[in-house]
Amino acid sequence: MSDAAPRPESLFRTIVDTSPYLYAVVDDALCFTYVNSAVRTILGYEPSELLGRNATEIIFEEDFELALLALSQLVDEFEAHPDEGIPMALRLRCRDGSLTHVEVGAVPRYDDPDVRGVIIRGRPMSGQQHLDQALEALVASSPVEDVLDYLVTSIDHELRGVHAAIGYGWDGTSFASVVSHGLPGELCGAPDAGTPASGLDLPWAVALAQQQLTSYPSPADLPVGVRDAARAAGLSACWVQPVAVPPDNAQLACITVWRDVPGPPFVSHMVALDRASRLTSLAFERRHTQELLEHAALHDALTGIANRSQFFLRLEALAQTVDTDTTPGSDPALVAVLYCDLDGFKAVNDTYGHGAGDALLRTVTDRITQSVRPHDLVARLGGDEFAVLCAGLHDGAEATIIAERLIRAMRDPIDLDGVTVAITVSVGVALARPGAVDGATLLEAADGALYEAKRAGKDAWQLAPPVDPPVTLPRADA
Repeated sequence: MSDAAPRPESLFRTIVDTSPYLYAVVDDALCFTYVNSAVRTILGYEPSELLGRNATEIIFEEDFELALLALSQLVDEFEAHPDEGIPMALRLRCRDGSLTHVEVGAVPRYDDPDVRGVIIRGRPMSGQQHLDQALEALVASSPVEDVLDYLVTSIDHELRGVHAAIGYGWDGTSFASVVSHGLPGELCGAPDAGTPASGLDLPWAVALAQQQLTSYPSPADLPVGVRDAARAAGLSACWVQPVAVPPDNAQLACITVWRDVPGPPFVSHMVALDRASRLTSLAFERRHTQELLEHAALHDALTGIANRSQFFLRLEALAQTVDTDTTPGSDPALVAVLYCDLDGFKAVNDTYGHGAGDALLRTVTDRITQSVRPHDLVARLGGDEFAVLCAGLHDGAEATIIAERLIRAMRDPIDLDGVTVAITVSVGVALARPGAVDGATLLEAADGALYEAKRAGKDAWQLAPPVDPPVTLPRADA
């Protein structure tokens, strides 16, 4: 080993020439007088191709004025404020015409005879740019697919020479969905790619079973199920990072990375994959939280059925839908609202307490749900008031048949922790053709019919008077 100290000039040139960052010098006309070799990787140019060319030629047109303004300000203020030259992100045009994000910093050195211009430093940040977009999408509660798309793009750019995919919804054979940019389905567990005989040995299946980063450094290490497909795609190594998915943190998602060259992941790769894994998990957690909020906004907390808000949304949508069936001789479909109020609920609640009242309401909910058609909407409007929204009825008799079933189902005694109680239900029925009246009018008509059923003795149904335009209704004693 030589004891001679390296010459500073040689040392600094080696540092600059081997740096993954772009270093360049532009003169007062903004023409390149020096460019280091990193420009090949970042922009696709040979250094000699840029010498003498104006730097503005590689700045994206929309960023041009901003870049000149920042440079002008930096040059004017650098001596007074040398620490204010904060790097800024610019989009630069690559040799092939594509754009890449680069964090650009500048230091004026016009008085230095070896520089006589501005030293430019450029740090590639396409991966960071897409990572920032993923974070912005998370904060904005964008669809999880959008967040994952940004994350996949970030991995592709940051790790270089890799092709990433994020699959989620693992069912033991494939993922329900996969986000990737051009990877063949059989190399990322896509649902339509089919499952080879060695499905349990596939990289993502193994990673999910082991719940840890799994690496296949060379084609010889790959399972038979993907080896041929990988070779056909020119891929040599595979790394798979499992992802915990809320709410129970089951390992049902994976980040799969295929690499053009063989080799295991370096520590830097593993750190990047771990970060991407945590952000992916956060995206699923955000989606789960959003789903809970949306569910809470449209469902009754006690019974789990639709609440007043969801009922009115569906009612108004149905009321405004115009029947498009123009078949000769066919009758327009009808929409019905069945407004239900329990008879005797207050006495049970006052005698046995709110806990018993809540249990009673849950039992009532089950009985109502079992008495209607599968596609009818059952909602709790508040207290002991329920409503059923029925669409696609052929005539009014169908609605009254459902009302009869509700009344019969409620007459059976209910056991509340050893105490038997008896209640009944009164039902008001209103009918209309879709598009004939608004939802509020139809519900008001059903409420009026319910009042008449209560006044007539309860434990019965009552039809509302015909709405405009009138529809043919069955008689209450039919």
